[in-house]
Amino acid sequence: MMRWLNDWRRRVFTRGLGIVLSWTTVVVAAAFAVNVVGIHVVGGVVGWQRWLHAHEGYFVAWRLVLYAGTAAVWLSLRKRVLQRAPTVEARHRLLRAELAAVIVVVLVEALRWLPAAPHA
Repeated sequence: MMRWLNDWRRRVFTRGLGIVLSWTTVVVAAAFAVNVVGIHVVGGVVGWQRWLHAHEGYFVAWRLVLYAGTAAVWLSLRKRVLQRAPTVEARHRLLRAELAAVIVVVLVEALRWLPAAPHA
């Protein structure tokens, strides 16, 4: 049984999935740590929420820069993907993935502008 588990770990972590899982864990842990430190620095959850709201414009600007950087990197990678698989089917799959990504980003950003639900 242990050999199967070790073989599975080796296969997963030598491929992209393991790398993605590792980076996801690092990012989530960093976000958690930043929130915990922020809550302690400003003296509580309410103070942290006020601070976040007061600096919302900076976070919008940060996200726009992040989206622009991601788009720039993607455009260079897109050329490589299309050179590797120049078929019409591959181009259509790529276009569907790009549209899905844009729709998700637009929906996430649109949800930020909706009014908050009243508390019970």
